[in-house]
Amino acid sequence: MMLLSLLICLESAYRFYNLQQQENLLLEEKARLTEERATLEQKKEDLEDPTKLEKKARDELGLVKPGEVPYVR
Repeated sequence: MMLLSLLICLESAYRFYNLQQQENLLLEEKARLTEERATLEQKKEDLEDPTKLEKKARDELGLVKPGEVPYVR
């Protein structure tokens, strides 16, 4: 009977430990996803701003407006 009680206590402790580990992993993932979401929201805002969108098109894609002469830096 004592052995059975000990086994039940050990199993409960093991389950509790595993649940804590899972909770820690989930909290880390939540923090990472929250940071990623903030980054994506900022990128979305940047793409909705015509001035920032034009700068990105010029800098990254080398686009120019009609009549402008492109030059390479």
